[in-house]
Amino acid sequence: MPDASVVLARATKINRIVFTTVVIAALVSFFVLAHGFTGGERGWLGIPGRRLFIVTSGSMSPAIHVGDAVVIKPVDPTEARNLSLGSVVTFRASNNPHFLITHRIVAVRSSAGGQTYFETKGDANDAADASALDPARIEGTVTRVVPRLGSVLVAFRTPRTMATFFFGFVFFEIALVSFHAAAAKREEEAVDANPS
Repeated sequence: MPDASVVLARATKINRIVFTTVVIAALVSFFVLAHGFTGGERGWLGIPGRRLFIVTSGSMSPAIHVGDAVVIKPVDPTEARNLSLGSVVTFRASNNPHFLITHRIVAVRSSAGGQTYFETKGDANDAADASALDPARIEGTVTRVVPRLGSVLVAFRTPRTMATFFFGFVFFEIALVSFHAAAAKREEEAVDANPS
């Protein structure tokens, strides 16, 4: 069994690694990944060719839960017209262009003039969305769902969570320094008591 100084050294190293990881994650969530809520106008930045959104409603359960993050591949209106049945898309609400919704395409329709439009529905909803979806309102298609990532990113953006991590680190670091000092003193006393 390792002696106390080895255990304390390992605990100190682990504490510092955890603290560094938390600080990096907090900085990423504050400075790189900004404005990423479904319902927000912009996605989280920092993913080349993709946008990341945090899901804030349960309308797509069980495929996508509240607090999950969805990665979308942006599409232009021409690409959007060619989307197929079953695609999960993120689009601007008809009554509020700053509000984004992520739902599934459940029907592809054509108007009398040959214009393509979609019928969308949340998997957990009983009925399809009230308004038809014009392809021009589609921001992109969902390429990946990352469970609970949204909740983690949101937690890192709250002062309470950051304060908890910071003061937890400081408290643990003080405790480790105290244990190190006590262990060094015991070793010194043991050497003084048993001179060779």
